[in-house]
Amino acid sequence: MQAKDIMKSELVLIHPDVKIKTAVKKMIENDISGIPVVDGSQKLLGIVTETDILNYGKLQTMPDYLELLETILYRQTPNKYQEELLETLSEEVNSVMNDNVITVSPETPIGEVAVKMTDKDINRVIIVENDRVKGLISRKDILSNILDLIEK
Repeated sequence: MQAKDIMKSELVLIHPDVKIKTAVKKMIENDISGIPVVDGSQKLLGIVTETDILNYGKLQTMPDYLELLETILYRQTPNKYQEELLETLSEEVNSVMNDNVITVSPETPIGEVAVKMTDKDINRVIIVENDRVKGLISRKDILSNILDLIEK
């Protein structure tokens, strides 16, 4: 069995100049944890994941505070933190995307795809042909396929 046999070909894609906030909304609306970043001709430029976003800029730190005599004293006001979050979410996806994407061809055996995922500790592999995104396989897709084979 090859990657093309189980890949999802209807994907959510995003352009690098789109705001991070839009990427977050697309992830939530589509119940996905990563989105391939492409140019106008669907050439793969990178990927943006929940982890990339959560580890980026001000999103990785909550307001710093100090407890003193049962009182919380903020070193940074929650309003200032919210302003910084909004600034971060207003930046473009290209500032947070990972351009070191693990890809395979449609003909790659599923076993090889699974090994790449575990070796690289990634949740998805992008299927690329002639530098263009053709599909995506997640760990869940591989597990679903295994379950289907067992239940036959």
